[in-house]
Amino acid sequence: SQRAAVGGSAALVSEWVSDVAVLCRPRTGLGLGHSIVVSVATLAGTLEGALSFDAAYVTAVFRTNLVTASDTIITVFGTNFAGTPLHSPTARFGGTAATASAWASDSTVLCQAATGLNGVDTFSAAVTVARSVAS
Repeated sequence: SQRAAVGGSAALVSEWVSDVAVLCRPRTGLGLGHSIVVSVATLAGTLEGALSFDAAYVTAVFRTNLVTASDTIITVFGTNFAGTPLHSPTARFGGTAATASAWASDSTVLCQAATGLNGVDTFSAAVTVARSVAS
Protein backbone atom coordinates (compact mmCIF):
# COMPACT_ATOMS: atom_id res chain seq x y z
CA SER A 1 0.00 0.00 0.00
CA GLN A 2 1.10 3.57 -0.64
CA ARG A 3 1.48 6.26 1.98
CA ALA A 4 2.09 9.97 1.64
CA ALA A 5 3.41 12.48 4.13
CA VAL A 6 3.73 16.26 3.96
CA GLY A 7 6.19 18.02 6.23
CA GLY A 8 6.58 14.90 8.37
CA SER A 9 2.83 14.39 8.96
CA ALA A 10 0.92 11.54 7.35
CA ALA A 11 -1.62 12.66 4.76
CA LEU A 12 -5.27 12.23 5.73
CA VAL A 13 -5.97 10.35 2.49
CA SER A 14 -3.71 9.00 -0.23
CA GLU A 15 -4.65 6.91 -3.26
CA TRP A 16 -3.19 5.96 -6.60
CA VAL A 17 -4.87 7.74 -9.51
CA SER A 18 -2.59 6.24 -12.20
CA ASP A 19 0.59 4.18 -12.48
CA VAL A 20 2.65 7.31 -11.86
CA ALA A 21 0.48 9.55 -9.67
CA VAL A 22 -0.72 9.53 -6.08
CA LEU A 23 -3.45 11.88 -4.92
CA CYS A 24 -3.18 12.91 -1.28
CA ARG A 25 -4.93 15.28 1.11
CA PRO A 26 -2.47 16.77 3.60
CA ARG A 27 -3.39 17.77 7.10
CA THR A 28 -3.92 21.44 7.85
CA GLY A 29 -0.58 23.14 8.22
CA LEU A 30 1.53 26.24 8.44
CA GLY A 31 4.60 27.51 6.68
CA LEU A 32 6.55 27.25 3.48
CA GLY A 33 8.68 24.67 1.71
CA HIS A 34 7.40 21.37 3.13
CA SER A 35 8.71 18.14 1.66
CA ILE A 36 6.40 15.47 0.25
CA VAL A 37 7.30 11.81 0.79
CA VAL A 38 5.48 8.97 -0.97
CA SER A 39 6.30 5.43 0.10
CA VAL A 40 5.36 2.05 -1.30
CA ALA A 41 6.38 -0.99 0.73
CA THR A 42 10.02 -0.25 1.66
CA LEU A 43 10.69 2.29 -1.12
CA ALA A 44 10.25 6.04 -0.66
CA GLY A 45 10.49 9.06 -2.92
CA THR A 46 10.91 12.61 -1.64
CA LEU A 47 10.30 15.98 -3.26
CA GLU A 48 11.95 18.67 -1.14
CA GLY A 49 10.24 22.03 -0.59
CA ALA A 50 7.27 21.09 -2.76
CA LEU A 51 4.36 22.42 -0.72
CA SER A 52 3.56 25.67 1.04
CA PHE A 53 0.41 26.59 2.92
CA ASP A 54 -1.40 29.86 2.26
CA ALA A 55 -0.59 32.64 4.69
CA ALA A 56 -3.03 33.20 7.52
CA TYR A 57 -4.87 36.49 7.90
CA VAL A 58 -7.43 38.06 10.20
CA THR A 59 -10.82 38.62 8.54
CA ALA A 60 -12.81 40.13 11.42
CA VAL A 61 -12.59 41.01 15.10
CA PHE A 62 -15.61 41.11 17.38
CA ARG A 63 -15.54 42.44 20.88
CA THR A 64 -18.10 43.22 23.47
CA ASN A 65 -18.18 46.68 24.98
CA LEU A 66 -14.93 46.87 26.93
CA VAL A 67 -15.60 48.03 30.43
CA THR A 68 -13.21 48.07 33.36
CA ALA A 69 -13.43 44.30 33.87
CA SER A 70 -10.48 42.31 32.57
CA ASP A 71 -12.53 39.31 31.50
CA THR A 72 -13.91 40.79 28.26
CA ILE A 73 -13.72 38.27 25.42
CA ILE A 74 -12.55 39.28 21.94
CA THR A 75 -13.30 36.91 19.08
CA VAL A 76 -10.84 36.90 16.18
CA PHE A 77 -11.94 35.31 12.91
CA GLY A 78 -9.49 34.39 10.19
CA THR A 79 -8.52 32.24 7.27
CA ASN A 80 -5.74 29.64 7.15
CA PHE A 81 -5.19 29.75 10.91
CA ALA A 82 -4.62 25.97 10.86
CA GLY A 83 -5.96 25.64 14.38
CA THR A 84 -4.88 22.36 15.90
CA PRO A 85 -4.26 21.11 19.43
CA LEU A 86 -0.55 21.00 18.53
CA HIS A 87 -0.36 24.76 18.00
CA SER A 88 -1.80 27.03 20.69
CA PRO A 89 -2.69 30.54 19.51
CA THR A 90 -1.54 33.76 21.11
CA ALA A 91 -2.99 37.18 20.36
CA ARG A 92 -2.02 40.83 20.61
CA PHE A 93 -4.29 43.83 20.31
CA GLY A 94 -2.61 47.09 19.57
CA GLY A 95 0.74 46.01 21.22
CA THR A 96 -0.98 44.53 24.27
CA ALA A 97 -0.93 40.76 24.67
CA ALA A 98 -4.20 38.99 25.42
CA THR A 99 -4.16 37.42 28.87
CA ALA A 100 -5.49 34.13 27.44
CA SER A 101 -6.25 32.70 23.98
CA ALA A 102 -7.91 29.44 22.88
CA TRP A 103 -9.24 27.86 19.71
CA ALA A 104 -13.01 28.02 19.19
CA SER A 105 -12.60 26.41 15.74
CA ASP A 106 -9.82 26.07 13.15
CA SER A 107 -10.57 29.63 12.01
CA THR A 108 -11.66 31.35 15.25
CA VAL A 109 -9.70 32.32 18.35
CA LEU A 110 -11.30 33.47 21.61
CA CYS A 111 -9.13 35.88 23.59
CA GLN A 112 -9.36 37.42 27.02
CA ALA A 113 -8.70 41.14 26.68
CA ALA A 114 -6.04 42.79 28.78
CA THR A 115 -7.15 45.77 30.83
CA GLY A 116 -4.95 48.02 28.68
CA LEU A 117 -7.63 48.00 25.96
CA ASN A 118 -10.24 49.73 28.10
CA GLY A 119 -11.45 52.89 26.40
CA VAL A 120 -9.62 52.11 23.13
CA ASP A 121 -12.00 52.36 20.18
CA THR A 122 -9.73 51.13 17.39
CA PHE A 123 -6.83 48.70 17.59
CA SER A 124 -4.94 46.25 15.41
CA ALA A 125 -5.23 42.51 15.99
CA ALA A 126 -2.61 39.82 15.40
CA VAL A 127 -2.82 36.09 16.05
CA THR A 128 0.31 33.94 16.18
CA VAL A 129 0.17 30.18 15.61
CA ALA A 130 3.50 28.36 15.75
CA ARG A 131 5.69 31.05 14.14
CA SER A 132 3.07 32.24 11.65
CA VAL A 133 1.53 35.66 12.35
CA ALA A 134 -1.84 36.74 10.96
CA SER A 135 -3.02 40.33 11.22
